Amino acid sequence: MLSAIAARKAAQAAHPAVQNADPIPEVSTMEQSSESEEENVRDSVKRRSPPSRLVGHGRNKKHKNARTSSPRYFAAKRDAFQNQADVVIIESDEENASNPTSTDASSSTEDHLPVERPWSPSVPLHDEDEEPTKDEPQTPIPPIQTLTTFKPAPNRNVFHLSPAQLQEANLSPALGALLVLSIAETICIAGTYQLTVLQGMVSLLGTNLSASTTTHRVFAPKSSPLPVIEALSSKPSVLNTEFSHRLGLVGASGAVIAIQELRTGVQGLGHVCKIFSGDFDFMQEEARQWEEKVLQVPGAYVLRTKEKYYEPHVLPKSWTATFKNLDPPSTGGVYFVKGAKKSGKSTFARTLLNRLLTRFERVAYLECDLGQSEFTPGGMVALHVIEDYCLGPPFTHPTIPIAAHYIGGTSPRSSPAHYLASVQALFQTFELDIRNPLLPCGGRVDISTEDELLVRMSDSIPLVVNTMGWHKGLGADLTQRIQDIVQPTHIFDFCVQKSWNHKNIGNAVLGYEQTPHSYAQIDPIVLSPASPLHTQYTPADRRVINILSYLHAMFPPLSPERVEPSTVSLEQTTVTSWRTALPLCSQPPYAVDWQTALDRIVLVGGGTEDVTPAEVGHVLNGALVGIVSSWGADGVISPEKAMEDVQGQPSSQDLSSQMPYVQCASPPIPASSTCIGLALVRSVSHCSPLAAPRTTAGVEKELHVLTPVPPSLLKHARILVKGEMELPVWGMLDYSGGEDGWKKGVTGVEWEKVPYLQWGKGEGVGAEKRRVRRNLMRKAQM
Repeated sequence: MLSAIAARKAAQAAHPAVQNADPIPEVSTMEQSSESEEENVRDSVKRRSPPSRLVGHGRNKKHKNARTSSPRYFAAKRDAFQNQADVVIIESDEENASNPTSTDASSSTEDHLPVERPWSPSVPLHDEDEEPTKDEPQTPIPPIQTLTTFKPAPNRNVFHLSPAQLQEANLSPALGALLVLSIAETICIAGTYQLTVLQGMVSLLGTNLSASTTTHRVFAPKSSPLPVIEALSSKPSVLNTEFSHRLGLVGASGAVIAIQELRTGVQGLGHVCKIFSGDFDFMQEEARQWEEKVLQVPGAYVLRTKEKYYEPHVLPKSWTATFKNLDPPSTGGVYFVKGAKKSGKSTFARTLLNRLLTRFERVAYLECDLGQSEFTPGGMVALHVIEDYCLGPPFTHPTIPIAAHYIGGTSPRSSPAHYLASVQALFQTFELDIRNPLLPCGGRVDISTEDELLVRMSDSIPLVVNTMGWHKGLGADLTQRIQDIVQPTHIFDFCVQKSWNHKNIGNAVLGYEQTPHSYAQIDPIVLSPASPLHTQYTPADRRVINILSYLHAMFPPLSPERVEPSTVSLEQTTVTSWRTALPLCSQPPYAVDWQTALDRIVLVGGGTEDVTPAEVGHVLNGALVGIVSSWGADGVISPEKAMEDVQGQPSSQDLSSQMPYVQCASPPIPASSTCIGLALVRSVSHCSPLAAPRTTAGVEKELHVLTPVPPSLLKHARILVKGEMELPVWGMLDYSGGEDGWKKGVTGVEWEKVPYLQWGKGEGVGAEKRRVRRNLMRKAQM
C-alpha cells in the first residue's frame, strides 16, 4: 500500500498539468473500492491511538459542512489516496490544541495555494526552509558567554617587552608581555604562563592577588575550569618610576600584569596518557576568536568566548558569601571541609587555601581524601605546609609532604583503624611542630589595598583539613572521628543537614553547631551533563594523571634541614619540571640490593595476607609501593626496631638469603614512621627467596626502582609498603616512537611477547567486562 501511495504522489508531482485537468473516470471507481478498506483501517487505528491525534477526527461540524458544500475541485474531487489510514499525518497534542482547524482550512483553500507536500517516511512534515510557527517548541540557543572583555591595543594596553625591559622591571628573562586592564575588565588566558601583578589587584580563581614582586605559576588545561583574570583596583604599584614613564604608564587607571613564558614540560603528560593529549593546546580555539595572537607568549592563549571544549571558572555565590564572611583568627584556626563526592569539595579546599595565604605566610594542609589527593598521588594521607598559591589542577603541583602515611588504596574501607591512626599522628605533628613555629618574624612582603606595607603573619599557621567524599555508613563515621580528632574552629559542609535549623537554606549561612564552632553550609557545584569536565574526564582518569605526573616529576634539591627524617622542616618542595622525553620503561632505574638496603617489606590491603614468602617477588614485580622511613625514640633509624614493630619481637630470619618479608605483617606504626613518597618496582632480578647469596652463586638480588624522590631522602627509607593501588596501563606503554610507537610494542618487543600486559580484547570465559544492572526491582518492590 505504501508503494502505491508513493507512486501516486510522485506521478502527481511529476505531471502538474494533470492536477488541473478534468477528472479521470477510473478515479471514482478506485475511490469506491477503497472506501471499505479505509473504514477497516480507521477502526484499527482508533483502537491504537487517541482520536485527538488523527487528522480529520475531533473537528467541528461547521467546517465539515463547508467542505462538502463547496463545489471546488480540491473539495469535490479530492484524491482517493488522501484519506487512507496509511497516510494519516500524526500531529502533536500542542498543535491540535492550539490550531484545531488548520487541516480543514487547508482542504478548503483557493486554487492558487500550493499543493500539500507528498508524504514520505524519510521527509519531515514541514519544509526545512519554512519558518516554525509560534506554537511549535523551539530549541533555545545558549547565549554566548564572554570570557574576555579586554580589547587589545598595541603600545596602549599591550606591550611586548624586550629582554632589557624585562630586566628593568625586575622580571625574569622569559619572553613576556605587559597588559593594562581597566577596572572590572576581564581576560581569560589558558595554557601555562607566569603571572606577576605589578600594579593594582586582580582576581584569579577566587583569590585576590595584590601587586608584589612574587611571580605565580598558572596552569590552565582543558581538563579543569579556566581562570579568568579580573582587575579590581589600581593601587598599589611596584613599578619602577622610570620604567613607567618610558611606557607611558604613569597615572594609568587599572591593574598592570606581566604574562611570561613558563617552561616546565607539563605538556608532555599528554604523550604519556592519551586521554589528556592536547590538554594545554588552545591554538585552534584562539585562532577562531582572534585574528592574531594577543600575547605572543609561547604556551599562553587568550580566549574571547566560551566553547564546548572547556569551561570557565565561576565562583558560586554561596562560596563568595562564605569567603566574604570569613574572618580568620590570629591564632590560625582549623578549617574542616566535608561533603559528598562530585560536589566541589576539593576545589573549595584549594580556594580556601589560597584565600588564607593572602593573610598568612604559610598554611598547613591535611589531606584525608585517598582518592582525590591535592598534592600527592592517591592512597596517602599527607600533611603539607604550603607557601605558594596553587593556581592549577592537582597534577600540576605534586609536593613532597612534611609527613605522610601510605594506606595503599583509594578508600580506607579495608583498613579503617590504620587510616584513623595515621590521621591522628599527622595532626599531632601539626600540633607539636607546625602550629606555632619558632621562626623569626618578618614574612613575605606584600602590599595591601590601602597602599601600606603588610607583612603576612608567620608566627601562626592555620590548618585546612580536606576529607573524603564517602559520607554514608562507615565513611560518615570516619569523617566524624576525624572531626573529633582535629577539633575544627570552622566547618564547611556540602551536605544539607535537615537537623540544623539555619536561615536561608541553600545559601552560605554562618551558624553554630552544638559545639562552639563556626559552621557554614555550602552549595555544591552543579555542572551541566554536556560539560566536558563530565563527559571527557572521570575521577579515575584524574587519579591516573596524578600518578603519572608524580612518577615523571622532577623536584628541586632539598635543604639540609629537610633531609633528616626525625626533624620537621617547613620548606615547601614542589615539582619544577617534568621529564617526559622517555617513558618509564626506558628511564634508568635505581638498583636496590634488598639484602642491605631494605629492612622489611609489608603488604597491606585485601587478600595480601595469603601471599607467602615464596610469592612476594612476583607481587613486587611491576608494583607501586610506598617508601617509608622509620626511627626509634632517639631519632635514629633502627632495623631491629622496625622488625620488632611487626610481631612484637626481633625477627630471627636470615635477611642475607631471602627478602625481608613477614606474612600477615602489620603496616609501620604511624607514630614512629613517615612515607616520603612512592616508587615503581620496575623489575625484580630474582624472585626466589631461597636463592643463594650473590657472592656464592652470582645471582643478582636487586630491585630496579623508579622514584622522583630526591636521593638525599632515599638513604633513610628502608621499608617498602605494597598496597592495593597499581600502576596505570598508560605507564607501561612505550610512546618514544611517536604515533607509530604505540603499535610496535614496548622497547622493541612485540605486543604478543610483552609479559604481564595484554593489549586488546580479552579471551576466555569471564574475560569480558560484566554489565551491572542497577535498575532491576525486587519482588517486594513491585
